[in-house]
Amino acid sequence: MEINEKPIIEEINLITEPKRKYKKPVRKKRKKAIYHIDELKNIGIRRKFEEYARALSRKIAIYTYAVIGLTAFTFMLVTMCSVGYEGFINEKSIGVAQTKETIEAIKVDLNNEIVSLSGTEEGKIENITYKFKIVSEENYTKDEDIRKNMVEHSSAMLNGCSIYVDGTKMATLRTESEAKVALERIKNQYFLEGMECSSEILNKIELKSEATTYAAAVSIEDAMGLMNDVTVSTRGYTVEAGDSLWGIARRNETTVNNIISLNPDYDGVIHVGDILQVPAPKPVVDVKTIIRDAVIEESVENEMIRIDDPGLYIGQTKIVDYGQKGWRKVTADITRINGIEDVSLRVLKKEEMLSQPVPGKIHIGTTPAPRGIGSGTFIWPVKGYRITSRYGPRWGSVHTGLDMALATGSPVRSCDEGRVTFAGWNRGGYGNLIIVDHGNGYQTYYAHLSKIYVKKGEIVAQGETIGAVGNTGFSTGPHLHLEIRKNGVTQNPERYL
Repeated sequence: MEINEKPIIEEINLITEPKRKYKKPVRKKRKKAIYHIDELKNIGIRRKFEEYARALSRKIAIYTYAVIGLTAFTFMLVTMCSVGYEGFINEKSIGVAQTKETIEAIKVDLNNEIVSLSGTEEGKIENITYKFKIVSEENYTKDEDIRKNMVEHSSAMLNGCSIYVDGTKMATLRTESEAKVALERIKNQYFLEGMECSSEILNKIELKSEATTYAAAVSIEDAMGLMNDVTVSTRGYTVEAGDSLWGIARRNETTVNNIISLNPDYDGVIHVGDILQVPAPKPVVDVKTIIRDAVIEESVENEMIRIDDPGLYIGQTKIVDYGQKGWRKVTADITRINGIEDVSLRVLKKEEMLSQPVPGKIHIGTTPAPRGIGSGTFIWPVKGYRITSRYGPRWGSVHTGLDMALATGSPVRSCDEGRVTFAGWNRGGYGNLIIVDHGNGYQTYYAHLSKIYVKKGEIVAQGETIGAVGNTGFSTGPHLHLEIRKNGVTQNPERYL
């Protein structure tokens, strides 16, 4: 009988390998913090304390900065500014003073004067209101300015004294004595300290009593200013060798246009010995002052020795040696009109030469000039013009000539004798252009012409009509553009004409 051992083995396996069950992993639970009630109280108090400490620190910092800023501001006020009071009359400021008492004292003094002059209490300065103000000391109003501002608010009437000059009222002062003081100061204003002087007013002066308000009457200083006010007059100027209108205008602090307007008979040419009217500003009141035994040091003009020179053309001159002026000291009684000496009225008492003048030398041309050679002296090319643009900087560049506005068709003359080197249209902006070469290094340009009367190569005389004023090329209106060139370099025409 066979024994089957297989079931026994399987049974043994079943016994030795029991069946396993799946178990979920167990997570460890976190322990909850457990505090004692006293510990909780301590934590809350500490947090509140920390928050309070931080808030307190911020407040302390803010207060500290505020104190520092206030201290700095106070220091600045103390060192740089001062306190004061601004006075007002009818809401209009009359000035700022350090104290109210300063302004009140000025008011009292002014009111006393008003009453003494008007004989009544009417018109006095009454109510002044004040405002506290912080200002620097240099911004306090001067007492005399506060007084002037107060005066404007006075309506007091009084019998003033008016000064009439040649029948015209110049100023009204508060009293006759003030008017006389103003006139006396006008008379003596040209005196020289330490010198014996006398003076007189050349105008007719009248003093008249006239009713006025205290506010309308002027002070002595203001009256002097009115009588010294400059009026425009004219005087004769004698043309000397080498003069030009431009030079004469500069010496007399005026313009060429002004000189031309003052001399309606001017024909565009000046000659030595001509008398031109030039502006002569003068004060309203003319004062003649005599200074006795005045000691003056002045120059003595030197002589120019004339030497004939065949190397120069007739009309040409050349200074080869300027020589040297002399100096002298004179003692004389001198007369001044408005502070300027009238040499014709000098009374010479003593003369002492300090240095002798040294003669100069000037060569005079003796050779007849050939046709086409200029004299070197230029005349104005047009008459009745108005200068609209001068030589020099203009519109960010340089204006190379002189613009003279006048009607289209007005005749244009040659400034000097010479030969025409160009006569026609210029594409560079000159329009119709004439160029005259004077054969001595000078050239003249006549631009924007409406008509051209000469041809290239033609010789023209000084003063000969060569064209007509126009508005051609780059032009904004009818005018003549004149250029004077020396060796190819543009010059200021007003220095030569």
